Amino acid sequence: MLKWLRKNIALVGGILVGVFIIWTVGTALTMQAGSPKSAGQLFGRPVALQDFVKALEAARMEGMLRYGDRYRQFLPDQVLQNQAWERLILLHEAKKQRIRVSDREVVERVQQLFGGAEGFRPEIYKQIVQGNMGITPRAFEEQQRESLMIAKLIEQALGAEPEVTETEILALHAERLKSAEEKEKQSELTDERRQNLIQEIRLKKRLEAYQRWHAELLERAGVRQTLPAETPAPQATDVLPSETPPQTDTPS
Repeated sequence: MLKWLRKNIALVGGILVGVFIIWTVGTALTMQAGSPKSAGQLFGRPVALQDFVKALEAARMEGMLRYGDRYRQFLPDQVLQNQAWERLILLHEAKKQRIRVSDREVVERVQQLFGGAEGFRPEIYKQIVQGNMGITPRAFEEQQRESLMIAKLIEQALGAEPEVTETEILALHAERLKSAEEKEKQSELTDERRQNLIQEIRLKKRLEAYQRWHAELLERAGVRQTLPAETPAPQATDVLPSETPPQTDTPS
């Protein structure tokens, strides 16, 4: 079953646009004493502990989908907590912007993750999600809805593709030619080379735009963490997909 999962899952940059890195909010967190019923504050309002645990579980699930049985190597507890805060911030902004995701988009997302429209098998999907990942299909689908909301938010924030001038293309081409090896390989500015440079410049501009937008969003969020000494673990059991799935019947 794990081989099937790894073969068919097609993640697109996790919960965000594929070309972007999710910056964690660890540097924005400040530890303070607080009520155990609250995980902290965002945008001047308390964050219920149960809402934080829900975001933590979603971060854990994204890690399982991306890294499989190695996800704990890449996502230790502190990183998962930071990603949970990140998710709460982005979801708050998405709801503020009235971003919506249709049921059809959720269905397509789930099918994409589990074999594609042609290869999707509901019984295998339910068995993996509920029997192996420890979460109900409904809860998993709501997590995917939220991830799509976040992706739409970022696309909306970045806007249209940035313009690239001829001056920028020639400048980057000249910079590449400073290397003797590159000069020998790519001294001529071919159409293919030009398109590659344009894509590189656009990517850099979009990344810079994202960083500016993200920094401003973090500042507005004003994250204040008031977690108790022991952060609650996600409610679902920490079970990874196995080669031999449970043989119990899955609910319809």
